[in-house]
Amino acid sequence: MQLDPMSLKRVSNSPSNPSRHPFQADQNAFSAHIRDPENKPGPQGIEPRRLAIYERLFYDNVEAFCSKTFRAFREVVDETYWHALIREFIRSHECKTPFFREIPNEFLHFLVSRNAQEQRYPYIVELCHFDLVRVELYFAPDTESEDGAELNDLEQLVVASPVVRLLSYQWPVHRIDLQFSATTPPEQPTWLIGFRNRADRVEFLVSNPRTVRMIELLKEARRGRQLIEELAREFNVKEELLREQTLPALKAFAKAGVVCVPAESSPADPY
Repeated sequence: MQLDPMSLKRVSNSPSNPSRHPFQADQNAFSAHIRDPENKPGPQGIEPRRLAIYERLFYDNVEAFCSKTFRAFREVVDETYWHALIREFIRSHECKTPFFREIPNEFLHFLVSRNAQEQRYPYIVELCHFDLVRVELYFAPDTESEDGAELNDLEQLVVASPVVRLLSYQWPVHRIDLQFSATTPPEQPTWLIGFRNRADRVEFLVSNPRTVRMIELLKEARRGRQLIEELAREFNVKEELLREQTLPALKAFAKAGVVCVPAESSPADPY
């Protein structure tokens, strides 16, 4: 991360001798100090009070952005740990993008890189990923709705909503709060379906591998009948059994907004 101040010190109108006015060196010293004010001195000739203002503004912006994005995680960590983590992120992580809105993604990359040393909050990466998915779904651009009909039978086309995310975690991230005390993940993973419903609210449904696989197959539109045939082959179960379970599930998903039912145009009348 690097700030780009317009002027760190007065520069003459004659830049013909860059060695006399090492602006780049001053800029590097400035950015290093902003990232690590305790160990990196700022450029000479700038009042420490002014440097402190820049440092505080930069830190507050990054901290506030991460705090608003990773709300679930922020609620379970104490103040000292949280601010130490943000300081470490600013000091040690080399961002790959200049865009401020990408800070949450960079923060998650930072957490992944240090996850092996994390002992106090072993679920930190998954919980922050869960938070990031929530924000992503909320701000995902509106797409032209493919809904055109109600789901009544298995002969209709069905397709997954574009604002659906299929998730699998070692930790039950949807249940982690201040009272959560487990230090090892459960034996079974947690399967979630995240989506933005028809009221533009983000929801997460606890699911299972078969249901998640069903929604995954519906990333390409299929008729309900075709979907059941594929699932029966994959899971080695009878189609009749799947048919009884699948139609009610698809109807519930269509009502919630997890899947859409595209309107099918009737063939043109030749006469």
